[in-house]
Amino acid sequence: MKNQSQTLFQKDLVNEAIKQSFVKLNPKIMFKNPVMFLVEIGTIVMFIVSMFSLTGDKTQEVFL
Repeated sequence: MKNQSQTLFQKDLVNEAIKQSFVKLNPKIMFKNPVMFLVEIGTIVMFIVSMFSLTGDKTQEVFL
């Protein structure tokens, strides 16, 4: 019996995981699960708002 060390990140598994992560973000697939679809839309909207805020745009400013 040989002592073989296995790495946690095998090249073929990592490549497949990266590919599947982009496939599963396809809106056609996400639309089948309404909760995750709304999470995806909310993430996109908040990303856009964050980019506006980082560029110094004051239209999204909150007055307290």
